[in-house]
Amino acid sequence: MKNFTFETQGANTYLVYEISDNENIDTLSLGMITHNKISGILPVVYTQMDNNKYLKYNISSKIPVKQFFSSVVSKKRLLGVLYSIANGILAAEEYMIEPSSLIFDLEYIYADVSTCEAYMICLPILDKDVDFVDLGSFFKNIVFSIQFDQTENCDYVAKLISYLNSNSVFSLVDFKQILFDLMNNNIPRKNVMPMQPAENEPKQIVRAQNSGINSYAQDLRKPEPVVTQNNNFTVPKTSPPKVNIPENKPNKVNKPVNVGFEIPGMNNGMTAFQKKENEKGKVKAEKPKKEGKGLFSFFTKKSKNSDDAKIAENNFSIPSQEQGYVQQPFPVQSQPNVQKVVSAPPVSQQESKLNFGETTVLSGLKLDETVVLGGESLTVKPYILRIKNNEKIYIDKPVFRIGKERSFVDYYISDNPAVSRSHANIIIRDNNYFVVDTNSKNHTYVDGVMIQSNIEIKIEHGTKLRFANEEFEFRLY
Repeated sequence: MKNFTFETQGANTYLVYEISDNENIDTLSLGMITHNKISGILPVVYTQMDNNKYLKYNISSKIPVKQFFSSVVSKKRLLGVLYSIANGILAAEEYMIEPSSLIFDLEYIYADVSTCEAYMICLPILDKDVDFVDLGSFFKNIVFSIQFDQTENCDYVAKLISYLNSNSVFSLVDFKQILFDLMNNNIPRKNVMPMQPAENEPKQIVRAQNSGINSYAQDLRKPEPVVTQNNNFTVPKTSPPKVNIPENKPNKVNKPVNVGFEIPGMNNGMTAFQKKENEKGKVKAEKPKKEGKGLFSFFTKKSKNSDDAKIAENNFSIPSQEQGYVQQPFPVQSQPNVQKVVSAPPVSQQESKLNFGETTVLSGLKLDETVVLGGESLTVKPYILRIKNNEKIYIDKPVFRIGKERSFVDYYISDNPAVSRSHANIIIRDNNYFVVDTNSKNHTYVDGVMIQSNIEIKIEHGTKLRFANEEFEFRLY
C-alpha cells in the first residue's frame, strides 16, 4: 500500500498522497473526481508545488472503517457501510472510473459515524501495482471479521451470508438491492403501499358495530379486504342494545364516612346524627388538653376514642378543627425525639448535593475501586477531569472514544457543539496512555499545543487536554 500522510488546514483534515516521478496520472479519472461530486467517493484536491504533485482527500469528521468496526457492530453500521461501498463502486463506473483505481482497504475507506455512510479513495494512477479484487470475497471477509450486536435480531446476517455463499458469480447490482431491502425492513408499515384487492374480489365497506370505536375500527380495517360468501350480503344496520352509560351509572352521592370531624364541602351530605357525633368528638378532643396528666392518662383517652387516635397518628390538622385537637399531650418529652429523627435527612440531602454531577461512572465501574491505603500506595484508575463541572470520566476501555455521537462514543459530550461526533480517543497500551485526534474539525490540544490527527501522543498524570474549546485534565489517581 502506498504511503499516505495527514495534513491539517484550518478546520479540515486531509489524507495526502504524493505522486512520485515514475507514476503517470490518469487524467480522465482525475478530472472526474475533482470536478464532480460522486456518491461514495471522497472529494479530492490536486495541487502542485514546484515539481511535487499531491492528491489531498478531505477526511474531516470521518474515521477509517477498520476503526468503525473495531467494537460491536450494529445492523445500521454494517448495512450502511456495505451499501455505501457498493453504491460508490457502481457510481464510479458511471463516471468511467475503473474499479482498479479504488482502494479496497478498510484502513483507507472512511466512514461518517453519524450517518454510517462510507467513502472510498480513488487513486488515479495508471502504472500502480494493484491486485485484482474479488468483490464477493471482499464483502464476505467484512461480514466474517466483525462482531455483531447480539441484542439485535441477526437474521439479516444469515441472509447476507446465504447470498454470498450461494452465487458462484457475484453481482454487485443484486447485492446492492439485497442490502437496500434489508435496510428498509425497519420502515413503518404506514410508509409501505397497501396491497390492492384482486379485481374479482368484491369491495366491502366495514362498519363498526360499536359507535364508540367507529373511527378507530375503520382505520384498522380499511386496508384489509373483506371476503364474503354472498355478494348481496350486507351488514345489518341494527346495532346491539345500546347501553346508556349515564342511566346505568347515575351520579350517586357518596355516603359520608363517620370520621368524627367535619370536612369542608360535606355539610349538605352530613346527617344530623353525624353532626351530633362530630360535636361529641370536639368535646372529647378538648378534654385531653385540660385534664390529660402524665403518660397513662394520654393512652387512656386515646383508647376510648379510636377516631381520635387515628387523627393523632396521622399528625395533620383539619380546616374545621381547632389546632389543639392534634397537638401532642406531652410536648416536653416528644421534642427531643423529633429532633433526633429530623436531624438525619438534612445530612443526607447535603451529601447528595455535594456529590451530584461530580463523577460519571461508565460501564458499571465502582467508585470504591480507587483506594488510597495509608497514603503509601495508590491504586491506578485513570480518568479525565472535566474542568467545567469537575466531572470525572473513568477510562475503562483499551480504546476510549470521546465525542458527541451518542451511538458511537464512550463519553458523550452533548452540551458543546464545537466538539466533533468522533473527536478523540484515549488509548491504553502496555501501561502507557495516549491520546489521538480522530480528524476532528476543531482539533485536540495537549498542554496547549495542537496535535496532528491520527498520531498518538503520550500523556501522563496531570496532562492538560483540550477537545475543541472543552478543557480536561488527565489523572491516574
